[in-house]
Amino acid sequence: MRLVFVGDGPTDVGPLHDTPHFETSSAAGRVLVRKIIERRVGRKCHFDAKPRPHRWVSRGGYARKVEVAVAEADADGFDGVVILADRDGPGGHDRLDALKAGRRAAQARTALPCAVGVAIETIEAWLLVPSAVKAGLGLERTPPEPPAPETLAGRKGTPTHPKSVLGTWRADVPEGRFDTVTAVYAAIAEEIDPAALESRCPAGFAPFAAEVRAEIAPLFER
Repeated sequence: MRLVFVGDGPTDVGPLHDTPHFETSSAAGRVLVRKIIERRVGRKCHFDAKPRPHRWVSRGGYARKVEVAVAEADADGFDGVVILADRDGPGGHDRLDALKAGRRAAQARTALPCAVGVAIETIEAWLLVPSAVKAGLGLERTPPEPPAPETLAGRKGTPTHPKSVLGTWRADVPEGRFDTVTAVYAAIAEEIDPAALESRCPAGFAPFAAEVRAEIAPLFER
């Protein structure tokens, strides 16, 4: 199966650069998608993943971005598309509606499956699972249980932003254990139970998981 992943950054979907080949390394968003699919179909699954370059963000509004991404994936012969964006604060309250509008426009011309989702406020909120962080990063101590992850709405760089909280947690990782932040995030995601995460993040992750089950999982049931 060949899937295109479009997102806000490499920690979500993989390195966002032009590449002629599929990415063999992983990223948090892609790990979570695989785990959602595997839980749905009841077996291990594999897909080839192609991250789209970051320039997709500059192509007009979010609806237009989705429309272009799906059209390109269809033209290139891919089996499906996964699009994941951060809400990045109250200003992005209509972002999911825009993603869905773009999908409707695209699917008026193609039946290519496309799952869309918005993390509140960023994908780091989905990774704030103390037991998963401890296991994935090999920490000696379990980080403290945070407030409900989707209530962490501080501005970027402040202690109450999801990225800041996760940065504090991973400060104890031995130097050299991971090559990149993307690898750190992927290691945490591997330890997360998607069903439990739906309860922790009901406004962002739960709808995204439902999208993946409805749009992408059926590809693996054929």
